[in-house]
Amino acid sequence: MRRIEVERAATQLLHEYAARLDGVGGGSVGALFTEDGVLELPDGVHQGRAGIEFVLAGAAAAAASTHHVVTNIRVVQVSGSRVWLVSSFLAILRRVGASGVAWGHYHDVVELDADRPLFVRKRIEPLVRTDLVRGWPADPGDLPDRHRHDEDEGRMHP
Repeated sequence: MRRIEVERAATQLLHEYAARLDGVGGGSVGALFTEDGVLELPDGVHQGRAGIEFVLAGAAAAAASTHHVVTNIRVVQVSGSRVWLVSSFLAILRRVGASGVAWGHYHDVVELDADRPLFVRKRIEPLVRTDLVRGWPADPGDLPDRHRHDEDEGRMHP
């Protein structure tokens, strides 16, 4: 029963994070991190609530509106009061003169020992970031094989 409660609390934190990024539900995004929390972005590492809030508030201010969706949440490990999660995200961003989309993975460490769950560390790993005009065209050489052939068993695997 404890594991289910832990997983639910960590999952709710991810959904609250997405809602606060979108300006829903009130409160700052930085407040969802521990005092010494770490946010890893492709452009650098940001530490502490104030630094994290500054970076995320700046990103939010650049967009007219956003919508974030968190899916495929998987608990990787639970150890004491810490939970390690991996999830997928989709972000739809509207700016003046352009709209964009991004998706990728969140890698999170959540502390459950406080009054409420908080992120200790969040790494954002974007797989695609583009505007809706450019899209995400693929170079045929970059496309993965749709199937691989298993020589030992002689069958196709999706």
